Amino acid sequence: MARDLNSTVESLQEQLSQLRSVLQQQAREKASEASSYISPRANRLSRDLRNEGFGLAEAAKRHPTAATGAVFGALALGAVLGLFLSGAIRDPD
Repeated sequence: MARDLNSTVESLQEQLSQLRSVLQQQAREKASEASSYISPRANRLSRDLRNEGFGLAEAAKRHPTAATGAVFGALALGAVLGLFLSGAIRDPD
């Protein structure tokens, strides 16, 4: 009886080990697929963002007053949103 139980436990351990190795292999394959899918898109996105950043910098150089106004407007909008959100989060004690 004890021998059968030990045999069953050893068999289950071996099956778990095989399952673990199969799952690890599948995870490696999926990670590789994800990497090959995401990498070119991430490179293209970073290149596009860099180009847009250069474009914004050039626009700010050509129109410094408008750029300053846009920055202050964004700061003011952020401050107003922050005040509204901080008031909405407070508990009415």
